[in-house]
Amino acid sequence: PGGIKQEYEMTGKGKMEAGTFWTEHVKGDTFFLKAKCGPGQKAKDAARFTIDEVAVGFVEEAHRELRRMAICGANDKKNAVCYQSSFPTEYSKSRAVARLLIQGSSLCTGWLASPNSHLITNEHCVADANAAINTDYEFMAEANNCADGNCQL
Repeated sequence: PGGIKQEYEMTGKGKMEAGTFWTEHVKGDTFFLKAKCGPGQKAKDAARFTIDEVAVGFVEEAHRELRRMAICGANDKKNAVCYQSSFPTEYSKSRAVARLLIQGSSLCTGWLASPNSHLITNEHCVADANAAINTDYEFMAEANNCADGNCQL
């Protein structure tokens, strides 16, 4: 309510008919789940599912410590959008970089390596096919402006 409307549809056994899957992440603190039955199906027979796990974001304190440990020397990093006008070629090429949210609980980075949508990331990020189909690949995940420190998931 009051936020960005996101809609995702899962049918059958979910992504690639795997039977177990994570949905795409929800940008916000509320979601509504609606089960629909196919033509001629009765809800009591067709709409059976189990939510056996929910991932609910990250603890902010843990993020502060990780950010501190990940930077050597002065923290002079800036949002990508800060370079849009001063380095337009480089900024344009950064569009191939993706933020990966793996199974709703960990983050990594990947990038497109070919015009055929081949993505490269570290093996410890996406170690198997199950992790690959249960990962959100978000391109252009950046803050809206140079001063904004928030790049919300």
